[in-house]
Amino acid sequence: MILMYVDSKEREEAVRRVAGSIGERVSVIGPGELPLKLSEIIKKNTVSGGLTPELLKPLPFQITPPAESKVPPMYQMPEILIFVSIEEEGIRTFLSGFRAEGEKPVALKAAVTPFNINWTLYSLIGELRREREALHG
Repeated sequence: MILMYVDSKEREEAVRRVAGSIGERVSVIGPGELPLKLSEIIKKNTVSGGLTPELLKPLPFQITPPAESKVPPMYQMPEILIFVSIEEEGIRTFLSGFRAEGEKPVALKAAVTPFNINWTLYSLIGELRREREALHG
């Protein structure tokens, strides 16, 4: 499954076409989910709960999630794609297909992992932005 928030119907349709070509379902997310944990968003958007045993397996060590803060009023949610239980090869195939559609890349992308599954969407976006800033200056 791919969770998405994009800035136009055309981009949404492109995501759906490419996801369908690799056998993945798409769910649209939005600002209302910013304070929710990824695990809650996934459960809300799937009939079966969408959480694989790998994602639910307890980690052998403690992870400190990003510092939680409240979503500021009037926060502009950026475009984001979140890959749920999709292998690396499937993600690469999707991204290649999305480029082939002629679409500009979605800057923020993440795969759900045991490390981030209990982060809020807002925290994940913040962490992805910090990582992007560190890489691209």
